Amino acid sequence: MPVLRLVLPRLLTLTFILSALVSIVSCSDSNDVQEDARSADAHLTTSKTYIRQGQFRAAMLETRNAIKKAPGAKTIGALAEIYIELAQFRSARSLLEQYAPHYPELNLLLAESFVSLGKFHTAQKTLLLVPTALHDSEKYALVKAKTLLGVGEKEQGHALFKTISERYRDNPTIQLTYVIATFNRNPAEGEIAFQEIVERFPESPDILLASAKRHFLQQNFSATELDLMKALHLAPTTDIMTPLKGDILNLLSKSLTQQGRFAEALPFQKLLDESNPKLQDVQTRLEEAIAAIRAGDVERGEELLEKIHQDFPNIDSAEALLGLVSLERGDVEKASDLFQHSIDPETAAPRLSAAAAMAELKLDKKEEAITILEQALQANPDSLQLQSLYGLSAIQAADKQEKAAVALEKSIALGATDFILFELLATYYFESNQLENANRVLKQAANQFHEADEQLRIFGLYLSNGKVEASRQFAAKVKTTQKDSEAGWMMGATLNIKDNNLVSATAQLQTALQLNPKSEKAWFLLGNTELHQQNWAAASKAFKQTIQLNSDSKLYLSSLLKAELQRSTDWPTMVATYENLAANDKQRVQFQDFLADYAIYKQRFDDATQLIDAIKISPASSAEQIGLLERHLISSKAQQQFTLEDVAGARQTLEEGRTRYPNSPELAFSLGAVLLKQGDLAAAQSLQQTLAKLEANVLASLLNADILAAQNKHEDAINRLMLTWSNEPDARIAESLYRLTITLKKPLNDTFLAQWQAIAPNDIRPILIQGMRAQETGTGDPQALYQTVIRISPDNVTALNNLAWMYQQDNRLEEADIMASRAVQLAPDNASILDTAGYIKLKMNNSAALALLEKALELAPNDGSIKEHYLAAKQKFQ
Repeated sequence: MPVLRLVLPRLLTLTFILSALVSIVSCSDSNDVQEDARSADAHLTTSKTYIRQGQFRAAMLETRNAIKKAPGAKTIGALAEIYIELAQFRSARSLLEQYAPHYPELNLLLAESFVSLGKFHTAQKTLLLVPTALHDSEKYALVKAKTLLGVGEKEQGHALFKTISERYRDNPTIQLTYVIATFNRNPAEGEIAFQEIVERFPESPDILLASAKRHFLQQNFSATELDLMKALHLAPTTDIMTPLKGDILNLLSKSLTQQGRFAEALPFQKLLDESNPKLQDVQTRLEEAIAAIRAGDVERGEELLEKIHQDFPNIDSAEALLGLVSLERGDVEKASDLFQHSIDPETAAPRLSAAAAMAELKLDKKEEAITILEQALQANPDSLQLQSLYGLSAIQAADKQEKAAVALEKSIALGATDFILFELLATYYFESNQLENANRVLKQAANQFHEADEQLRIFGLYLSNGKVEASRQFAAKVKTTQKDSEAGWMMGATLNIKDNNLVSATAQLQTALQLNPKSEKAWFLLGNTELHQQNWAAASKAFKQTIQLNSDSKLYLSSLLKAELQRSTDWPTMVATYENLAANDKQRVQFQDFLADYAIYKQRFDDATQLIDAIKISPASSAEQIGLLERHLISSKAQQQFTLEDVAGARQTLEEGRTRYPNSPELAFSLGAVLLKQGDLAAAQSLQQTLAKLEANVLASLLNADILAAQNKHEDAINRLMLTWSNEPDARIAESLYRLTITLKKPLNDTFLAQWQAIAPNDIRPILIQGMRAQETGTGDPQALYQTVIRISPDNVTALNNLAWMYQQDNRLEEADIMASRAVQLAPDNASILDTAGYIKLKMNNSAALALLEKALELAPNDGSIKEHYLAAKQKFQ
């Protein structure tokens, strides 16, 4: 027998509770207030009469009149109850959310609305706001019991249901709620309870409907029909199709259809269609749209969904589908907007919540994506898709890393097949010094992933985190267990290179290439190995192979260029080398573009011009590509002239360039900088206005700030940039603000630094500033920030030194010594860095501390801390 999931019935009304607790008449002698209160009570009395008569439209009108006369918990709660009775839960929620802050007792009805919408976690939070005077009410107990079941606290929920059912044995709604909860938990026990409740309350249409649903799932259609016909007879006659009557008619139609009695089912289905013709129309059109998408006609499906959205803007399913289509077609902003209006992460299917989060991630709105995923995971903790996406999104956020690691662990436990999840988790464990966990994750990865690339990445994780012996053991194991794979030989070659045994590395790479001649990574590593041995021709040959395997890699193109330059290849031969590698015109233009860019960078402007001319005559080139190169050439020429203080020449070059490209914001901005150098503020201001007309807001703001700074209006310049930043965050704005705040010795705030880091994740400056500030104030996680800096820029002396100092404070002396020694290599004449390295060696009882601290004291003889460290070393080692 299939497991039956019955929907718990609607809750009891709260009017009598609210009436007992709340008086809407304030303490006043005003006759008008008293009259309004009496009038409101009269409207509510009439409304209740209409409800008993099944006239809900008239009841709502009377209740709204009551609210006009005396708005308060009593009147607003009455309208919310009608909405809930008619299953208009969103209307109830909207109304109650507006007034609950003013009338706390309404939070109980609001919690009920959230439960009906499936928002159990939100309902749980809302229940905390319900006044304690209502906690003994049966409604509060029912809402709480349903909420506990909804959030997964099933034992507590069932225990509370049992208590309520024993206390209110004569209340059919409460008894039915308990029976359904019992049935969902234990169908056999629930079956007996159902039989008993039907016998006890034979004239309850709600109980008969629930019994019919149970029979329907058991495919006992005769019993289903019998229960439904009784329920239909007993259901109140109303002017609106109530949820109860709609459910009865719908199940009757389905039951008769299942038996092949289509003619008998038709009148019931017709009644349903007539009660809500728009719904039927929407359903038909949605099905047509979905069918078109499934058939591959996405444009037709999108067109149909757009029309539904226009005609029925409140149909969430159409909005959500349209959002999925928009995301698939690359219109991320539209998808994000549609998802915001149609997807509630707490109740939506995991796939939809993941899509909504993905849209935010593609818009670089990581915080919004993380919020969506956190809400969705409350309701769907076992969703592999949500856990994986949360782990990927949050692992780089310092304040979310621990939760992200838990999510990645759960993803792996749920059967994740994406290697990146293992890679990120292991990296996190290495960086947080959880070495056992890191090794465990990598062992899991090694057992699950057997492709050469994945094995090499596991090896790389060991090696890059200083686990050389573990990397050797792993390389040996791969060589033994995967003899047909090039991976083990490439690992061996990498270790040879580390040990400076380049001849052996070359031999191992040649073996790797015999196993897989199409391994671009092996060819690239061989090329670099030959390069280090100054075998320029061999290196060039290897890099040519990598380019033939992957012509899109700028790294491979640059490596070949380096090898050819070492061979002293002349420029025409260099160009011919690349052109001969091209398999077609498209590749030839691609290589010429690369060389032209290099020539411009090296200020070989004539060579660049020749290449651009060759690109122009190729049918594989585009006007956009040519324009980009020519503008780059003009800017670089002007920059060279500007650097050589030929400001007039730079101005002429840029003005001529603007004649050819009048709509180029970049050329206009560069010319503005030249004009400021000449002191021509009026002309620069004119260009700033031109940039504004071209809608180049960032460049217009930057030039405006430069103009203000030239007038010594630095504060105004900062304010102008911050205004642009608030509307359009851009790394160039951040850099300009950074320079201006240094000039004024004005620190950047933490919010700005975090935003800067978010839009420029590879710029170490905001991360480094945050790290130093966190270290100074003792807040946040400075170590994680310094680790991020080092990951991006391994030779950053400040991060190496500061992290080494913090490691020694944590007594992680070996790690501290490695970092401090690296910092000394990079900055051998910096007193602070020598002091850090020397003090760490002093704590390690290493006599090398004395020489380091002696040199530090020579460089900074007045530094008391350095002197103290030196004297301690001198006493210990002399």
